[in-house]
Amino acid sequence: AICISDLGLIVKDIFLNRDKYLHKTLAPCGDKRPLKEMAAILSKHLTPMRFIDRQITMMEYRELPFNGARDIANYYDMMVRVDQQKKAYGMRFINPNMKTFEQWVAANRAVLQQILQK
Repeated sequence: AICISDLGLIVKDIFLNRDKYLHKTLAPCGDKRPLKEMAAILSKHLTPMRFIDRQITMMEYRELPFNGARDIANYYDMMVRVDQQKKAYGMRFINPNMKTFEQWVAANRAVLQQILQK
């Protein structure tokens, strides 16, 4: 997970330091947590809503009846295959103030509640 404003600072650094990043592959990541932990964070900050980690396979998720289900399933599949924790650590050298998932949820609580109550 990564906050778009945090990503913007990383992109800015890349543009300002072309030679440092030229021919390098970067996979920005702000935080990696197990789904159970993410659900607990959401439940903590968005009370009285409660979030649970419903075990579902990638194939089951791909078949969910909403636009983007396949793309999201592919994204999660990539997240499982790539060590995002190592990438999150590396991104903190570029942007040491990058938010963790919990910091982002806390900062965006009102917006999340508004979206989820629709």
